[in-house]
Amino acid sequence: MNRLRHPIRAVREPFGTAGLIVACVALIAALGGTALAAKGALTGKQKKEVEKIAKKYAGKPGAPGATGPKGDAGATGPQGKEGAAGKEGPQGKQGIQGPEGSPWTAGGTLPSGESETGVWAYVFHGPYVEEGNPEGKKIEATIVPLSFNIELAEAPEKIIFLRGSETDEVNCPGGSVNSPTAAPGVVCVYEAENNPNISRGFGVEFFDATYVSGAVFGLFSIEPGSRAKGTYAVTAK
Repeated sequence: MNRLRHPIRAVREPFGTAGLIVACVALIAALGGTALAAKGALTGKQKKEVEKIAKKYAGKPGAPGATGPKGDAGATGPQGKEGAAGKEGPQGKQGIQGPEGSPWTAGGTLPSGESETGVWAYVFHGPYVEEGNPEGKKIEATIVPLSFNIELAEAPEKIIFLRGSETDEVNCPGGSVNSPTAAPGVVCVYEAENNPNISRGFGVEFFDATYVSGAVFGLFSIEPGSRAKGTYAVTAK
C-alpha cells in the first residue's frame, strides 16, 4: 500500500536540504525581495548553510571596471586645534666681533694722544731778504704750509724742525723722516733732503704758526733753486 508523502518532504528529497534552502531563498526573493529575507525569514542555521553554498559555487571576481569620473571636491573641514609649542632649539654660537671702528666720526677732531702724519716740499726761486745776513749775501725766506687731515681740538704749542739725522727725544721721541713722531701738543718737521743752502736761521722762526687745522714754518736759502722736502707728525694734546 502506497503512503502519501508529506508535501514538504516530497520537495526536499529530490533537492536535498541545501537545495531546498536555496530554492526557498530564491522563492522568498522573488516574492518579497531581499528585504523579506533580511527581516528574518531564514533561521540562523539556514543562513549559514546559504552562505556556505554561495561561497562554494561563487564565480571568480570579474575584471575591474573603468575608473569613474572624478567627483567634486568636498567642503573644507573645520580647522583643527593648534598644536602644542615645540621645544626651544639650542642657542647658536656667538659670532666673531669685528674690529672696532674709527675712534672719531667724520667731521670730528683727533682724539687726545693720537697722531697724524703728512709730507711737505718747497723750492726756493731767488733772493728775497738781505737784512741780517752777516756775509752780505742775498737770501730768500719762504713759508711752508702744513695742512692737517684731521682737525685738532686745540692748536699745537710749537714746531720742531729736524734736519738729516738730528733727533729730539723730548719733543719728537724715536722719530725719523721715514717714521715721524711727535709728543702731544708738538709738530715735528723732518727734512729728508739735506741741502746745505737751506736753514732755519735769520729770524725765519718769526713766520712759524700753529692752528687746529694746520701749521706754517719758515726756511731760508742763499742760493736760488735750493730744494726742501720731508715729513711731519702732530699729536693731539
